[in-house]
Amino acid sequence: MMITNIRHNRLMKLADDLCINRNQNHPVELGKSLFEPYPEGVEFLKAHYLLDSVHSEYTKPIARLVHDIVDETWLLWFVDEKEEWVVYPYLNQPASLEVLLTEIKYDPQGLIWG
Repeated sequence: MMITNIRHNRLMKLADDLCINRNQNHPVELGKSLFEPYPEGVEFLKAHYLLDSVHSEYTKPIARLVHDIVDETWLLWFVDEKEEWVVYPYLNQPASLEVLLTEIKYDPQGLIWG
């Protein structure tokens, strides 16, 4: 069962706002924020650019927000140093969508955007 259209549209708008805000405040050399719809949520990616390029050299998935239909909660997953998806450990679960997006945006632990 997929998340509702209202919830999905809200998530896409919030993810878009997060990426726009991050991209305005970070130089291209550090990578740009992107997102894509993901089953039951959204996946955030980091686009890496060569210094003299306007097109990304490659993109790398870095975080996922996934809605658990059964528990009606959101979970934040990130890619660890072993390139494996793990649940973000620094927030009390369950956390609201807004709290999770704030954690992704500011990345206080330096685990998401690197």
